[in-house]
Amino acid sequence: MIRLEIILRALVFGLVVYSSRAACPHSCSGHGSCGSENVCSCDWGWDIAPDCSLRKCPNATSWGIKPHLQSVGHLATECAGVGVCDYATGLCTCPVGFTGQACERLACPKDCSGQGTCQTVRNAGFTYGRDLSVAYSSGDGKGPLYNNWDHSSTTMCVCDIGFTGPDCSTRMCPKGDDPMTSGQGYREIVLETGATSGLLGGYFKFNFQGETVRFSANSSNWTATQCDSDIESLPNVASVTYIRDAANPIYLSANYTIKFLGWPSQPYENNVYSHSGNPSLLDFSCDISEVAGSAAGAFCKLYDKTATNVREYLPCSGRGVCDVSTAMCACAAGFSGVDCQTSTTQTSTATSSDDIMLLHSTSGGYTGNVLKLKTEKAANADFNLIYAESNSLASYQLKGNGDVLMHQGGLTITAGGETITAGGLVITAGGQTVTAGGLEVAGGGSTVSGGLVVKTGGQTIKGTDGLHILGGGATIKTTSRTDTGLEVFANGNKRAPSSSIFRVRADTNATSDPDSADNFALIEAIIGKYDIANKRNLAANQTIFRVTAQPKTEINVGGLEVKAGGQTIKAGGLVVTAGGVTISSGDLTVASGTMATTGFASSSITTFSAAINAAGQTLTLTGSTVKGAMTFTNGFTSLGVTTFSEKVSLADGDAGRS
Repeated sequence: MIRLEIILRALVFGLVVYSSRAACPHSCSGHGSCGSENVCSCDWGWDIAPDCSLRKCPNATSWGIKPHLQSVGHLATECAGVGVCDYATGLCTCPVGFTGQACERLACPKDCSGQGTCQTVRNAGFTYGRDLSVAYSSGDGKGPLYNNWDHSSTTMCVCDIGFTGPDCSTRMCPKGDDPMTSGQGYREIVLETGATSGLLGGYFKFNFQGETVRFSANSSNWTATQCDSDIESLPNVASVTYIRDAANPIYLSANYTIKFLGWPSQPYENNVYSHSGNPSLLDFSCDISEVAGSAAGAFCKLYDKTATNVREYLPCSGRGVCDVSTAMCACAAGFSGVDCQTSTTQTSTATSSDDIMLLHSTSGGYTGNVLKLKTEKAANADFNLIYAESNSLASYQLKGNGDVLMHQGGLTITAGGETITAGGLVITAGGQTVTAGGLEVAGGGSTVSGGLVVKTGGQTIKGTDGLHILGGGATIKTTSRTDTGLEVFANGNKRAPSSSIFRVRADTNATSDPDSADNFALIEAIIGKYDIANKRNLAANQTIFRVTAQPKTEINVGGLEVKAGGQTIKAGGLVVTAGGVTISSGDLTVASGTMATTGFASSSITTFSAAINAAGQTLTLTGSTVKGAMTFTNGFTSLGVTTFSEKVSLADGDAGRS
């Protein structure tokens, strides 16, 4: 009995020992299950050790591994072949510069300084890359899809607007055109829309460096004003002008020429989008994904129009140093403004004789601009290129459209003259004084409202518009004893039969009252001294003759002497108040009206078709024929043969004497 108990106890002990030796190791460490043959079936990722105590680390494309076939490498390896796996946790410990669960990505420097996002090159290309569905034509709004082995491994910072650099720590300073360069144009592109059939509808989408605007595919709806507004709504464009060809009525398409007149002074740029004033054609794209209507084969193509010798777009305008920590320009000497575009020199002085500004070219072969003024804004009279004032009073303005306003002092040209090739000359006050060289107007005429004084050199007007003096008159003064004061010359071979070489005209008639203030002269000849500057007589003047606006011609001193050709008066008569009329040769013919004279002598044959009234004077006729009636109050003397066709009345009783 005792022996049997001992045997049973031994059997039980043996079974217990056998059972403990046959169990799965460490009960599979809690990361698996023990199989029928005491083999652990580990959970996923814990199958490195038999007892499921070690956890796998993730695999990723290896940064560097021995290629096993030609052009085949970068196989997936634990921790991408650069990290160390902690098998207790299954986590990779990545070396500096690598990140990701499997150390599969490069870390962006300084985590983009908190001023950008770290992106793989695949995502950056697809989101921010150039739209190259078809080069320069009909894009889809998406960038290229990069698929090389490192497409999800290589990374880069995409900085926020206004920041740049590999870690986005660099701030961007204001940009502008270099003020010291000249002769440059503007960047221009041509945008061509069209279709192979049908009418365009819906919208195209124009993109420039990541910024997009929609515009009507129907060209008749995209006017110049709308185009300017649309393109200028892009935050990376400041100003444009637009020219559209005639719309194609078959497809409602057109060609558009877009000229970029300026970029924002504070650049809307970063490390992905930037340019220096001449952006590549690849920076522009046109998306057709929203085109509708009946059009088939819609397209939108881009071409270069002007891509050489264009205006710069440089940090601090190339005339300063950018402080990348503050985004402020430190301008070079002689330049100022937030973008250093303003050229400056000494602006004030406490002395009475120092030059405030000096622009000095020391090169003997200099051919540039000593002073250049330019604006991005188109020509307009609402701003000044130059404004000058003295003691707070405006004296001179050069307006943005080229007009010159002289508020004080007038214009004096001492040598070389002045040539105006178009547009004419308008002077509303103060006159114009040319002391030497003359004034030459080649076209457009000359209009003077305040008087024109030409002292030396004369004035030449070549254009068809002539010279117009609206106020103040014209004074021609010469101190020479031989020079002609005024000469009017015209080529008779080229003149129309009814034209005038010299004409005096008034817009109203004078009154018949010779003492009226309205009685004025069209032409007047005066002997006497005259103060031109103050327009006043210096001595008693004597009027020789006047052509009045009544109209009437008056000879006040010296009489009228006709040496050849005679004199014919067809209407109105002839009045001579002093000095008489002497005809040395030719005839005096009065066709109608009355001739009244206070002394008339004719030594040749004189024919009168009208009446003669010789009141209170002696009328001497030598070989004359009188066809009209004659009245004599003090008699007359005939030294030759005088024939009267009408009645002769003699107040002294000598009627009929011949």
